This record gives sequence, structure tokens and C-alpha cells, in this order.
Amino acid sequence: MPERLFEYEVYLKDGIISLQSEEEGYGTLSKAQSEKLKKLLFKNEDTQAPESYVAEGYIVKKTEDKIRVITEIKKEEIMGNQEQIDSLLKEKYEGKGYVFNLNKMDERIKSSLNVGKKVMVEYDEANLPAPLNANALKVRTVQE
Repeated sequence: MPERLFEYEVYLKDGIISLQSEEEGYGTLSKAQSEKLKKLLFKNEDTQAPESYVAEGYIVKKTEDKIRVITEIKKEEIMGNQEQIDSLLKEKYEGKGYVFNLNKMDERIKSSLNVGKKVMVEYDEANLPAPLNANALKVRTVQE
């Protein structure tokens, strides 16, 4: 029925894709189906690594070794202090985005990453908890 549109969250773990929707529930694809969908969803022509994926969005939270990136958020929404941002995340973006582990990044890159910067992150397979958790392989800032 084309008049019915649903929003799905996509999770990737051990090469298998799971889908979750408030309206339609939760489901897991077979390995073959997952491979087909991965080629469509995670097409990444800028990297040589076949098992890497890319996310682009704004950093909304940073700790010593992790950043949280949300792809749907607008720059204007994260202009306040961290307490205001945390409140917005809780009410509007709970469970959305990614938490990237920065253990594989050198200190120069880590120190250049701050809340409010737009970044493109190349990462390995993500774990299922929301927000998705993954290891960042490469991080670069995006000029606006």
C-alpha cells in the first residue's frame, strides 16, 4: 500500500541486518538478504576496505574516547550548552545516531573533534544497542 510509509531503524551485527519499526515491529534478514541490503544501504566508494561503512552527521557528545554522532540533527539544534543538548537528545533523539569508539584514532584527531562539528566517520560493523555502537576507523570533518 503506497500510502503507508514506515520509518525503520537498521542494525548490523555479525554481518546480519535487523530492522525495527514502531509500527511494524522487529525482524532479522537472512545472511544472503543482509548482503544484498548492505550493498544498497552502505555503499561506500571512497574506501578500499570492503567491511567498512560511513555515517555523516554532527557530534552531539564527546568523552575522552567516544563521540556520539547524529545524522538527522540540524546544526541549529546543537548551539546551546551541553545540558541543553542533552535535554534535546533525550526528548527528540533518544536512541538515534551512533556512538563511535575512538581507540583507533591518534590523539591529534581526537583532540580536533568537538561538539557541533560535522564529521564523516568510516566505521566497522555496528552493535545492536541504540544508539548503534561501532569502532571508528577514520574520522574527518566536513566543511559546511
